[in-house]
Amino acid sequence: MSSAITKGLAMISLIIMIVLGATSMFGDTLTVDEDPHIGSGITYLTQKDMRLNPEHPPLMKDLAALPLLFVKDLKVPVEHKSWTEDINGQWDFGREFIFWAGNNANLVVFLSRIMPLVMTIILGWFVFRASLELAGAAGGLVAIILYAFSPVILAHGRLVTTDVPAALGAFIATYFLLKFFVQPSRKNLLIAGLVFGIAQLFKFSNVLLVPYFAILCFVWFPIAVYKYRTPVIKEFLRIIGGTIAIGIIGYILVYVVYIWHVWNYPPDRQLSDATNILATFGSREMVNAVLAMTQISVLRPVAEYLLGLMMVMQRSVGGNTAFFMGEVARIAWKSYFPLVYFFKIPIPFHILTLLTITMGFTAVFNKIKNSSFSVTTQGFIVFASLLYIAIYSTSSILSNLNIGVRHLMPILPFIILLISYGISLWLKTGDIPSLASLDKKLDLFKYYPKLGIKLLLILPLFIWYIGSALIAWPHYIAWYNELAGLKGGGQEIAVDSNLDWGQDLRRLAEYVENNNIEKIYLHYFGTAPAQYYLGEKFEHWEPSQGKARPTGWFAVSTSMKSEGCATPTKGFDEPRDSYCWLSDYEPVTAIGGSIYVYNFSQ
Repeated sequence: MSSAITKGLAMISLIIMIVLGATSMFGDTLTVDEDPHIGSGITYLTQKDMRLNPEHPPLMKDLAALPLLFVKDLKVPVEHKSWTEDINGQWDFGREFIFWAGNNANLVVFLSRIMPLVMTIILGWFVFRASLELAGAAGGLVAIILYAFSPVILAHGRLVTTDVPAALGAFIATYFLLKFFVQPSRKNLLIAGLVFGIAQLFKFSNVLLVPYFAILCFVWFPIAVYKYRTPVIKEFLRIIGGTIAIGIIGYILVYVVYIWHVWNYPPDRQLSDATNILATFGSREMVNAVLAMTQISVLRPVAEYLLGLMMVMQRSVGGNTAFFMGEVARIAWKSYFPLVYFFKIPIPFHILTLLTITMGFTAVFNKIKNSSFSVTTQGFIVFASLLYIAIYSTSSILSNLNIGVRHLMPILPFIILLISYGISLWLKTGDIPSLASLDKKLDLFKYYPKLGIKLLLILPLFIWYIGSALIAWPHYIAWYNELAGLKGGGQEIAVDSNLDWGQDLRRLAEYVENNNIEKIYLHYFGTAPAQYYLGEKFEHWEPSQGKARPTGWFAVSTSMKSEGCATPTKGFDEPRDSYCWLSDYEPVTAIGGSIYVYNFSQ
């Protein structure tokens, strides 16, 4: 199969991904985290002031806000209290900008999602490119199918959040670092440094790339000396020194970008905001250093960067209230991410993962048996991928934050890369040595019945996988794999961004309109104001109000319903039985799988 045909098929897959992503995001309401990201992004570009949402680096928000600059008469409410008085009034400002300042809310949300979708496509191309280089045409095609038709990536790759950008930064930064290791030119060093900086500007979790890159360079250094027979000192300066230079270039870029974002941020306001935000931070020495930096012009960008990093550290320790497997707690479950990953990733993906693991163990066993260990570039790429997956997964599991499978997004490109390599090895048959010679294998198909059997075995998995993505449209956020049914469905496993992130409010409004419902009580999980879409037809109701149970039509978000009938655990002492009574009633419908609608008048 020629390179042009392979790349053409990859482009077709990505075009289908664009269509699935764009058409599904058009009907989704603003989701929870998009509120502060959209609001802060437009202020970064128009005000050069980062008083909102400093806990995330600015680049993703900057890019998301770019299309909004072309909206005629766009109103940015910098006179609102959330901007002028509040400390990090990100949530109120976002709602004011999107819904109440006089802008078209649906247009603002849709335009803000364009660049995140573009970043998702860019990441897809790099996953394909890396797999093509590692495993040839077969590997490249396997990778692009697994990426473009992933319900999880489709769900979050079209939202104004940091998850896919974080994955993009981590993957391409690693890609160009390894390029530099193999071909340590000045050009590759500069590109690797700039991409490393971009990764840091996407999400603070990418600070994990610092120890990760350090390990990689110290592992590659002796390999390079052995492989290329170069002098130790020369290779040390080239690999170790080059990696340090990559880090320096990256953080210079971070500094330059942050200059823009504090340009019009008054120093006194920056000091006041940082003082209040870091009031409960553990290390007062770190806090005092950051506060001092806010009053030194040249260090103000550094202070703002460190403020965000410290906010992330503070939040990861503090934790969050979460529902998981019928329980609710503020302390994280160590089994949360493994099980959510198990239920949110398609079953064919798991089967292909197991096949890849089997191939890996087989290859290692054969090398031990034949005493044929050798150092290869492919082997180091596999090692680098496994190392990143181990570092990031361990960090996520040990964190006190259980928010959603989206937080595992950065490991998915690396897993896909490994699967593409493993499947290519599995398909390799007979005396055909090249992984890239899939066309030859097809030409000689009749001479290789074993390969034909393998293709027949693997084809149903890809049909199943692609079918899952097509059937899930447009409700990608709420999608769970078939095994979730064994636990009673996703609402019994994990909610929040795994299932219900406020995305179906517009669809609920359409249902109310189409069914001529004059009044509906609603307990909604989300940041979009229900009155914007439902107007006078809606009345807020929740158990904590102490009111009588609603009569007539009632809608409740799955997150509220599941957490409202859960077992408190791990020191969580608040009662969680306020919605257990709903088990006596059958919902009329479930809007998008995330909002249950009841009619108590029937």
